[in-house]
Amino acid sequence: MGFEHLIGRRLDDKFEIQAYLAKGGMGVVFRGIQHPLGREVAIKILTVDEDDSFRERFFNEAAICANISHPNVVRVFDYGVTDDGICFIVMELLKGEALATMLKREGRLSPRLALEVMRDVCSAVQDAHNHGVVHRDLKPGNLFVVERQQRGLFVKVLDFGLAKKIAGDGLTTKTGTFLGSPTYISPEQVKGEMVSPRSDIYNAGLILYRMLVGTPPFKNEHPSATLVAHCTQAPEPFAVAAPGLEVPPGLEWVVTTCLQKNPDRRFASMDELTKALEICQMVMRGSVPPQRLEITSDGRLVVPSGLILESQLDTGILQTSVVDLDAGGPSMSTRPATMLLVGAGSGVLVTALLAGIIGVTGALAWRAWREPTVEPATTVPVAAPASSFEVKVLSTPEGATVFKDNAALGRTPLEVEIPNGEEWTVILSASGHRNREVILRATQPLVRVPLLPY
Repeated sequence: MGFEHLIGRRLDDKFEIQAYLAKGGMGVVFRGIQHPLGREVAIKILTVDEDDSFRERFFNEAAICANISHPNVVRVFDYGVTDDGICFIVMELLKGEALATMLKREGRLSPRLALEVMRDVCSAVQDAHNHGVVHRDLKPGNLFVVERQQRGLFVKVLDFGLAKKIAGDGLTTKTGTFLGSPTYISPEQVKGEMVSPRSDIYNAGLILYRMLVGTPPFKNEHPSATLVAHCTQAPEPFAVAAPGLEVPPGLEWVVTTCLQKNPDRRFASMDELTKALEICQMVMRGSVPPQRLEITSDGRLVVPSGLILESQLDTGILQTSVVDLDAGGPSMSTRPATMLLVGAGSGVLVTALLAGIIGVTGALAWRAWREPTVEPATTVPVAAPASSFEVKVLSTPEGATVFKDNAALGRTPLEVEIPNGEEWTVILSASGHRNREVILRATQPLVRVPLLPY
């Protein structure tokens, strides 16, 4: 591999490299130990040094991750340059596998698991957007599924090497060029246009499509053809791409909305996408009947009056309040999209050659292609509500003990079964933090609890 000489070396006199783990586009990742703490860490070392832009991207990733404190974003402990010029980033050591590896083995995921993965991704990327950062390279290879003793999946977002700070209303790339993966890239990145948080939402749609259908919506033998498809072609309907696949039509609508070519027709934010995903989960679990939903002209989801969503609450903990959009909610667009929910690579640099391809092939296809029309699905009977429901409890920091009636249920992230119609009062406790009492309800599939330090 050519990296054996690094084994046993200490960086900055405290990070000891122990074993090779993996190689990426910009660097090599090793397992290591942080002295004197004895903490296991992952050490990423830059291996591409012929271009200063790679070093800039490398430390851009470190600086961004260090400033984002979110349970679904990989934690960065330190970074720097040794006296002999080795650039390194020290991160938390994750145990599990990349989502790309899982999908290669499993083919596709069930709608339940796909939604669980995507809600973790949405939560992490929304936090990055709140810090003014667009990821620009969301793909299965940059999502890591962490091993947990409890049931369910927990996802960490990796590789912010292509992330950019948003200036004004967005950011642009150098004309005629982009860095990214042809299979997972937004039309505006391909064309060198303004990039915004809605570009990450497009990638979220690509990942959802891949998880549910088993193949990406756009993938050709030649990368240039894939790039043109992102700009000119509508994704195949699920029924065509995977005949016999049983996916709720409402969920397909969510994916289609993410994959609109015009960013203005996508969800306005990851938070809005999360609301749609949460309602899909509630309908599939049978906790609510089918819901007709709409997005406004500015991309906000119109939540039906009286429907309570965890993702709408500031603390992430369900309160006894009713969301009434009829009393001051967002105004409807003149042409909203509608839906009816029912139960049940590596980086590539493209130069002026791409501009020529899109200018000729893309111009012809653009005239013939139109945005897909979203038709409301047909209402179908909904199964009787289940006798109990799974509720996932997350905390910041992780590892808080959850107590009910003075008995420990386990540590977060934790999933518990709550009988339909019941409420559980639990207490979360973590060393160095104040205890917090929370009410869990069967209608609330996910609860996030921030704990305050003493």
